Amino acid sequence: MASATAEPPDEPPVAETEVAQVIYTSDSSGRPRGAMLSHRNLMAASASSALELGLSRNDVTIKEYGGGLRRIEAVRAGDVKA
Repeated sequence: MASATAEPPDEPPVAETEVAQVIYTSDSSGRPRGAMLSHRNLMAASASSALELGLSRNDVTIKEYGGGLRRIEAVRAGDVKA
C-alpha cells in the first residue's frame, strides 16, 4: 500500500500555451461553440483570485469545475505563480 506522503509520479512538462480546458458555450446565433483555455489562462485566473482574496502562500482554496463531470480540487495559493 502506498504511503500518504509518497511523491506523485513524474509527469512530462506541459507548455503554458497548451489547451487545458474547453468551455462550451454558444455564439450569438445559438450554435454551440468551444472556447479553448490554455494552462496560462487558468493560472492567471487562479493568481488573480488569490490576489483579490488576499490569500497567503499557505492558504488552500476549493475549486469546483462543472460540466458533464463534476470535479472538486483543492489548490494551495503558494502553488499558483502569476
